[in-house]
Amino acid sequence: MGIRNVLLLCVFYYFSVDGQALDPLPADFLLIVDTIDRALYRTEKTNYSYVTIPLEDNFVPDDIDYDPIDAVIFAAKRTRIISLSIYGGRQTTVRAFNPEANIIGIAFDAASRLLFYTDTGNDVIGVISLENDSHKTVFRNVERPGDIVADPINGNIYWIESGPSQITLSMSSYDGTNRAQVEQIRIEVPSFVHTDPMSDLDFKDGVLYLCLSEHSRIRRVNANGSNGQIIYDNEQEEDGCSITVDQSNIYFIFGSDIKRLRMDGTGETTIPTDEMIFPTVIHSHSNIRRANNGCSGGRGGCSHFCFPLPGRSRMCSCPDFMTLQPDNQTCEGSSIILITTNDRSGIYATDSNSGHSIEIPLQDLEKPHAVSYDPINETIFWTDTALHMIFSATISGRNQSVISHLKINSSPHGIAVDSTSRLLFYTDKENGIISVLSLDGFSEKVIVRNKFEEPDAIVTNPVNGTIFWTSFGTNGKIETANYDGTNKRAIIYTGDVEPSGLAIDVTEGVLYWCIASGIYKADINGANRQLIYNENKATFQRIAFYEPNLYFTSPSHRNVMKRGRDAGKPKIFGPTTSGYIVDIHAFKGADTKDKNGCSNASDTCSHFCFPRPGGLKMCACPDDMSLLSDGRTCQTSVTSLPPDYTMSTQSDRNLPLQDMNGSVRLTGMHAAVGSLVCLLAISVLINVWFVRKINRIRTENRKSELCAALVSRDQEGGQNRRVSETINNDSL
Repeated sequence: MGIRNVLLLCVFYYFSVDGQALDPLPADFLLIVDTIDRALYRTEKTNYSYVTIPLEDNFVPDDIDYDPIDAVIFAAKRTRIISLSIYGGRQTTVRAFNPEANIIGIAFDAASRLLFYTDTGNDVIGVISLENDSHKTVFRNVERPGDIVADPINGNIYWIESGPSQITLSMSSYDGTNRAQVEQIRIEVPSFVHTDPMSDLDFKDGVLYLCLSEHSRIRRVNANGSNGQIIYDNEQEEDGCSITVDQSNIYFIFGSDIKRLRMDGTGETTIPTDEMIFPTVIHSHSNIRRANNGCSGGRGGCSHFCFPLPGRSRMCSCPDFMTLQPDNQTCEGSSIILITTNDRSGIYATDSNSGHSIEIPLQDLEKPHAVSYDPINETIFWTDTALHMIFSATISGRNQSVISHLKINSSPHGIAVDSTSRLLFYTDKENGIISVLSLDGFSEKVIVRNKFEEPDAIVTNPVNGTIFWTSFGTNGKIETANYDGTNKRAIIYTGDVEPSGLAIDVTEGVLYWCIASGIYKADINGANRQLIYNENKATFQRIAFYEPNLYFTSPSHRNVMKRGRDAGKPKIFGPTTSGYIVDIHAFKGADTKDKNGCSNASDTCSHFCFPRPGGLKMCACPDDMSLLSDGRTCQTSVTSLPPDYTMSTQSDRNLPLQDMNGSVRLTGMHAAVGSLVCLLAISVLINVWFVRKINRIRTENRKSELCAALVSRDQEGGQNRRVSETINNDSL
């Protein structure tokens, strides 16, 4: 495109957001939310001139905070926390939560790059690291948590808990230790739910400031709970309140008025606003309020969370489902159990050590069924039998996307991920199909097809490149095949009873499966079959293995059951669900001990790499391609389709992918072509503009030269009329 155009493009984006010129930021300003007009404003604290900050998708926040380092606003509303530039522009989702969530308060520690939140829908307080997108649940079962503030110097958080007849101010260290009650305030007019916007909180220099809608009061109390007092009371009941402080003033909203007080509660002043502004949330920013701590300038050597301590010290902490190692800096993944249920259409993660469970915040689930995990990219994969799709998302619920659109009559009951070979296998019980996908979803190959069979649960042996699955047709059996579908054979027969769950211990070479009320095991070649556990009246459906335990489910139980692989009485594991558990998968974070012929990234296959025994491998191609003579590269070929296979239409396959709000998400070549077209269009426009600009400059220069000639000739007694005619008639 040329250096000239690149520089012009850089200048354009540097001085604008979404094409709008940037005005200089004042040193001190207020951010104000207007929920009635669905707007966000910025105003200076001197002349109170209001600037509108554009919001997308009618996203009107219930709470806001500001990052002075990146000039970014954080905004929370119900199930989302988003960020946007102080100038407006594109909104980015920081974290999406489950449908039951109600994010009431947020607090940002700019020095530590930490964002705390309160979720009154799930009674949770959590923290997000903006350095690496890690998430940690600080507290569960908090009684209606309201607003929250952070003390970045000492590494403490303070929040409101609202009961039917009192408000409690609580505090703890960032990691949840040292939890204590600061103050409890009795409400004169009891309310069953007394949370934001009925109360709001801010913090400065060891003092908490609380506004209460009841009698429009402002209360001040030291962080240690001493010297609590009312500093403002106008004895009027208001619908809501919001409060913020800077180095010398308190700003607050009662009703539709924005007011200012001195820190002692005197000097009440009404802030001028446009008559059409109805403020509900307020936040103050001042350049003076910068804080440094032991985590400033990075994570202080911590792999995930750096939490400041008094005296510019620090401590490291870990996200959910990870544990701190002996070096006190590095976090390592715990073993986790993923489950899908039929009651709330959710996917849950449960720590195998503590039994604590969280619902992974995913959007637009209808009927999630099978679930698996890629520890390398910390990504979950699941099938949805109602939507006929395969999805993926990070374990924290971010980057949710469609991996593959399946046929409308498909029934994807089983899924298994080989993270070493970067492959995903799934069973289509309705059509008797087993297929393999690349983990990005761009390539797919049908490897087993038998319309008289019903493949269900599936597992992989990444070391030897073999799959195992349960099947029921004329009789029940467990079958195996190579990754490419060759050497297919039955190794275990179960008669007229359908085997359901299936698990594998790759290290010991053992399969585990369920049949009605019994759990069985056998060698991976089908030998040494034996019943290891039986429970009358139970109907076991799914089973998972992670050394040294088995985890299994039954509709008669509302819990996962946990048992040693060889002996022992099962124990209830994790929380009780209101419905039955559909699928279960066990894994340990960052566990990639399985090595095979596809482990080495060099000398790779163009599409599929299938491992073979002895560290060998073979390359394979998608259904609509064939392998070239080099044994690695695939080319388009309709003759390579397997027998009895009908090529899917574009709507059946994974292109184009659609995001969760139904808009088309371009991938691969589509995105590259689209980006190239956009760049070419921008280049052409800039070139046209630049040429016109040069022509205008040349025109002005030519006119200037002619005018200079006119003056010169006038001084010399020349013919002014002829020069003037030349100027007017010149075809520039």
